[in-house]
Amino acid sequence: MLWVTSGHFDLEKLERGPKEIFDPEIQKELLVLEEQEGSVNFKIGVLYAKDGQTTDDEFYSNEEGSDAFNNFSDLLGERIKLKGWDKFKAGLDVKSNTTGEESVYTVYEGHEIMFHVSTLLPFSKDNKQQVERKRHIGNDIVNIVFFDGDHKTLAFKPSMMKTRFTHIFLVVVYNKQTKSYRLTVYSEESVPLFGPPLPVPPVFSDPHEFRDFLLVKMINGEKAAVNNPLFAQKRERTLEMLIRNLYQEYMGDANKNNVLYRRAFSDVIQDAHGSHRKEEARRMEFVRVGQTLKLKTILKGDAPTSLITTGLLKREPWEPQRYYNDFPYHVICGDSWGDKLIVSTEAGVIVLEEGLPPRLIFDKTVVVKQLSVVEVHGLLIMRMDRGKDGKVNVFRLIDFEGEAAETVTRTRADCREHRLERTKGCHLYALSRPGGSHLRMVVAVGRRMLLFTWKHSAAWSTWCPSVDLDTIDSFTFVRELQCPEVPQIVTLIDGVKGDNQVCVGYKNQFDLINEKNGDTLQLYSVEATKKLREGTSHDFDFHWNAEPQSIVCAFPYVMAFTSDTIEIRLIINGNLVHTTTMPDLTLITSKCDIYFASSASQTTSPKEKKTDSNYSPPPSPSSKNSPQLKIFKIPLSCLAGQMSAGDKSTASASSPQGTTLLAPVANNGDRSPGALKRSPLVRTKRTAISLPAERDKDRHDSSSSDSGITILRTSEFSPPSSPFPHTPNAIDSEQETDLV
Repeated sequence: MLWVTSGHFDLEKLERGPKEIFDPEIQKELLVLEEQEGSVNFKIGVLYAKDGQTTDDEFYSNEEGSDAFNNFSDLLGERIKLKGWDKFKAGLDVKSNTTGEESVYTVYEGHEIMFHVSTLLPFSKDNKQQVERKRHIGNDIVNIVFFDGDHKTLAFKPSMMKTRFTHIFLVVVYNKQTKSYRLTVYSEESVPLFGPPLPVPPVFSDPHEFRDFLLVKMINGEKAAVNNPLFAQKRERTLEMLIRNLYQEYMGDANKNNVLYRRAFSDVIQDAHGSHRKEEARRMEFVRVGQTLKLKTILKGDAPTSLITTGLLKREPWEPQRYYNDFPYHVICGDSWGDKLIVSTEAGVIVLEEGLPPRLIFDKTVVVKQLSVVEVHGLLIMRMDRGKDGKVNVFRLIDFEGEAAETVTRTRADCREHRLERTKGCHLYALSRPGGSHLRMVVAVGRRMLLFTWKHSAAWSTWCPSVDLDTIDSFTFVRELQCPEVPQIVTLIDGVKGDNQVCVGYKNQFDLINEKNGDTLQLYSVEATKKLREGTSHDFDFHWNAEPQSIVCAFPYVMAFTSDTIEIRLIINGNLVHTTTMPDLTLITSKCDIYFASSASQTTSPKEKKTDSNYSPPPSPSSKNSPQLKIFKIPLSCLAGQMSAGDKSTASASSPQGTTLLAPVANNGDRSPGALKRSPLVRTKRTAISLPAERDKDRHDSSSSDSGITILRTSEFSPPSSPFPHTPNAIDSEQETDLV
């Protein structure tokens, strides 16, 4: 039921006091208003440009398009007749064909999209500016410009388009020889970053794949554009005008034909004694009409809530995938090793692989507090014990591969020859980011930081993986750096010309220390008290709903792992995208993919339960009353807008098995370990007693602040290297066209 208050949208001049609108048809008008002004449906301009044309007047004056352009428009959507069209109109005339006879329309993931195609809009030989075409396309936030020529001769610039409303241009070039599409994106500086990122090079040989990418890109682009302050004011004024028009139309009809209208509306209501009961019956009828309208819209497949168009069964890019079931130990730390996972527990260090039995490589006498797998150099680095006994140990990964090492479980005594004695008493270490030629390690011992370098290059380690070498002697001590306090967190930063830095986090501040000379630069300090003054601002100021225990940056998202929730926000503005509640949550590693443990229940089939019980690790005496943990995986490629074949894994049974275009997760079904390809970590099958099932804990997913659509594609789609370049106006780039 709609109540219009005179204090809103300057309606006090129309009526004094709130007035109730009884006409149920207003619900249909409000639904259309929500779809048009709420980023539900979209209108996109499509321009045809020939080689050699350099002005928008020339673009608009192309009366007909080429065969390549017509094929492209057919790829975007279905060509429909406008006269009598009863779906999303996008401002086109559907009664008398004054805006053309045909248009291109499609529905994508619950969003109706109408394309304002220049060659289908009215053409006037006497008007060089083609005002009728420009009136529609120039008022669209996103324009697609199809350039009919070679991309090497492309001379398009956003300044050619005389419009203040269009903020994003998607330039498409078709190569007839290779039958591929090339995409270039231009956007205004005020438009925030939006995905999915373009591949390098931005060439698509599969037309259907290109269509999906293009639709998602333009939807996300328009959503990003309308959220900036300039558009917010325009949208508010437009919404005010539309609501005022609705009020005047329906209240005017009610005032003119009040008696007849009420009598007609009461015909569907049974006789109710008393004005109160009759008024209540009228309200119930109003609700019934609205529910009927909603049902009809959903059944037609036009509503955003319709299963036909939205694909509610799809898996979101941040949807966790089950990696290992019923793990009985608390995970202290861990790291990924290819498609395997090495975790440290109170029972020792265990290697896990999906669908295969676990393997104990260190027994419980080896207490590991921090570990890292450096696959490029073939190293396993571990920080053992605590306090004065804490030391860094270095092993070769090849020592844990092959059938000969399959039955070997190392003890504390086996670690003596692998200790870095200089690191005694350490409480923290950090490694340089992968991709550098040499591996660097900094070890924190109290207020001292010890810098080490692995003397072998990554190329040497790759070509000579089996050469016997002393792992301890291969780490060369470089220098010692002094800190004012005991470091809480340390990160190595690679410099441009070898001028490397160490970012150190203390209790109340962050410092940047030069590796060569020890010069210190204070980055940020947490002030207990400070003066209140105007003009104080932060470039990034995230407010989490709960205190994070770990934070993972997976562009374009930043994820906070608390004790029982995963909070996902956009890195560009901190807007909340999604919150997942999972009890007993612990982040394991985020080096490549994101692995974490939780006691959230996963219902499996009897066959899966039988298979999982055969591969469960031996029970821990201390875990009789502790919940069974599940280990989950979120592929980083999904969050970054890509997906490789190796990312396809068995979907969790608690989630629907339907897959959609936006999140293609293959369901491989029940796989026996014998059918799996054995990894370099070869092992035999061992049967262990499984622990009794604990009481199931519910898992709850909730989301808000729609961030748009993330499309998943092949592994060649890489995220931009940096989200912070600054270029004036629009940009012309093939590798980082999202950056503005």
